Amino acid sequence: MKVILLESTNNVGMVGEVVNVRPGFARNYLLPKKKAVIADGQNMKAFEHQKRMMEGKIEKAKQLAEGVRGQLDGQEVVLARKTAKANKLFGSVTTLDIQKAVAEQLEVEVNRKGIALSEPIKQLGNYTVSIKLDGGVQAAITVIVEQDETQVFVEAPKPEPKVKAADVEAEDATVTEETTETKAEDLQA
Repeated sequence: MKVILLESTNNVGMVGEVVNVRPGFARNYLLPKKKAVIADGQNMKAFEHQKRMMEGKIEKAKQLAEGVRGQLDGQEVVLARKTAKANKLFGSVTTLDIQKAVAEQLEVEVNRKGIALSEPIKQLGNYTVSIKLDGGVQAAITVIVEQDETQVFVEAPKPEPKVKAADVEAEDATVTEETTETKAEDLQA
């Protein structure tokens, strides 16, 4: 089914593009959320008129995305996480965590779905993450995952060494001999 996109949608297209999507996706998602309209003759004519009007809007969105890219490119975001002793994280760092950190530390709002992570981050270290912005603009930031400084390792109590049964029997035998000798001495006295 051919539709005209009214909003940029990840993995579908940008504003103003005529794209071919599956009918169920169009009926159940794009059309009810007003992210697209059906590409028929009447809508195409109306959209051509709107397209001329929207070109300025698209250009502004692209310029804003370039500005955001300027703020993000090369920046570092630090996340502190609890770790095990082998530098593995308890849990993982996801796109939502990165979105929140960018908003707090860099004061820039980004779409969580535009953050490209091939898989969640599960170890300490530095990671380069790509962020897709409007108008096909991309920015790259460095995510630094550090150990949480408030984390304190509590040493587990060391287990007592296991005693072999033969050692226990030998110990019992010497104790028994000593007590027998002591009793014999007490009787003689």
